[in-house]
Amino acid sequence: MKMEKLFPISINPQFCVRCEKCSYSCSTKAIFFRDSLRYVDYNKCKGCLKCVNVCEHNAIVVISLEEGRLIDFKIDN
Repeated sequence: MKMEKLFPISINPQFCVRCEKCSYSCSTKAIFFRDSLRYVDYNKCKGCLKCVNVCEHNAIVVISLEEGRLIDFKIDN
């Protein structure tokens, strides 16, 4: 069985409408806004995925690193 490492999240700026629901849902304040883009402080992110659940535009995805490749996938609520 292959092991994979889960990176918490990635925000796609093309889908993000800057509604700020993700940053409000983030209890550790890992998601922040700069120069009209959203960023993630991975040192603060705990991988709770609350931001994924509140994003109505599917702008936030979970990233997986498998055999040196980044693979994104959706979380089915």
